[in-house]
Amino acid sequence: MWPAHGAPHALPIPAGSAGGNAVAIRLGVVAGGAFDPVTGRGVPTVWNLRTGSVTRWPDVQRGVLPVNRWGTLGTGGAIVHADGRVVSVGSGMVNVVTDQGAAAGATQPFGGQAVRWLGC
Repeated sequence: MWPAHGAPHALPIPAGSAGGNAVAIRLGVVAGGAFDPVTGRGVPTVWNLRTGSVTRWPDVQRGVLPVNRWGTLGTGGAIVHADGRVVSVGSGMVNVVTDQGAAAGATQPFGGQAVRWLGC
C-alpha cells in the first residue's frame, strides 16, 4: 500500500497465508486475495484501511476484481457484499461493481456474453 501522503508499507497478511495481492482500492477499502497454501488458490480478501480489519471469503472460488464504496466485491462466480452475503452469478465474471447497485461482466471468465446484474 502506498498512501498519497506517506511511505509505502505492506498490507497485513492473514494468519496461515503465504502472501497476497491487492487488485482494487476504493475509499479506504482494498480488495484482492490472500494465498491459501492448503488449496493452492487465492482467497478473496478485503483490507479496510479505516478500521484495520481484514476479511476473507474462503468459500468464494475465484479472485476479486472490483470493489465499490460500500465494500461490495466482484469476483469470478459471485458478488460478495460487505455484510457477508454472497450472491452467485454462476460461471460469470464480475468486472465492475457500481456504487449505485449494479454490476457488469461476462457469462464466462474469458469470453461469453456481456451481462449486467441489478440490485447488487
